[in-house]
Amino acid sequence: MLASTPAEMGTTPRQPDESANVSEEEPEAVPLTFVDGAALGRDHLYFLAYYDDLDPAVYECTVGTYYDAGDWLSHEDMGHAAISACRFEPVPDTAAMVVALSMQGDVHFHGPQGSFEERIPDAGTREVGKLGAMAQVRQIGGSLYACGAHGQVYRRTRQGWEHIDGPILDRSMERSLSLNGIDGSAEDDILVVGYHGRILRFDGRRWSELDPPTNLHLERVCCVGRGEAYACGNRGTLLWIRGESIMDLSVDIPEHFWGMTVFDGRLYVATLSAIWVLEDGELREIDTGLGGDVEFYRLDSCEGMLWSIAPKDLIRFDGDTWERVPFPDNEV
Repeated sequence: MLASTPAEMGTTPRQPDESANVSEEEPEAVPLTFVDGAALGRDHLYFLAYYDDLDPAVYECTVGTYYDAGDWLSHEDMGHAAISACRFEPVPDTAAMVVALSMQGDVHFHGPQGSFEERIPDAGTREVGKLGAMAQVRQIGGSLYACGAHGQVYRRTRQGWEHIDGPILDRSMERSLSLNGIDGSAEDDILVVGYHGRILRFDGRRWSELDPPTNLHLERVCCVGRGEAYACGNRGTLLWIRGESIMDLSVDIPEHFWGMTVFDGRLYVATLSAIWVLEDGELREIDTGLGGDVEFYRLDSCEGMLWSIAPKDLIRFDGDTWERVPFPDNEV
């Protein structure tokens, strides 16, 4: 089972009662399904998961968990269904936090000083007047940004989560502008992508829309420099964005690209069954040596390690070797 989080991660582990005469039984293992994660280092990962014995359609519960050099540390169960995670370092060279976003607009923070939560007021699906589900949270520059359904885009400020979506927000919910991914090289160079190949850029004041060569849904965007980014999505779609121009680097496969990251100077993308790398302008499927039973999904990288977070597999790559990191409760 998961251990309690150590004090340096924000909470103090529960100590056994040494005066008790009855020994404590080992808790029963409960398998987890992984949702998303944030790479924190070569041997450190934060990931979101839910318990397999709880129906996610009935119980909104996500466990935030750390992999820490072989130890599994659960800091707490959130009372909502989180779907996106990122590392947040508001000031360079300060202690980083991890952030988890739920579809309903709950934002959970955890770091050395403990945990706290915020709410994106207009987001969610359960109340009249709410604008729809959220999809992803990312740090861009020194701020957090989040995107979601009906053109929602928010920036976190000292006053709270504020709309920056302006003309792209569809309060009538009649236009099909659901945003799945957000990233940026700076706070005045932000891209969002979503359904039907939509790609929009925010320059810090105004929004503009690019003309993509596809109407397939886009899932993620990854900025690699000012004005330069990649977007991936359905049926092997990969687009290279440079300013206003877009080059189609897609491969003809039935699977969708669900995750993307830059690691060691190269772009990696993931379907559920494989990892691909971009080399000399072409995508090449990688033989990880792990066999055909492993899955891939969301990708992130940090400090010499690429991580893949899939529903039942955590996989890492140090530039030489692909390795599956088995979660103990899932191996029972």
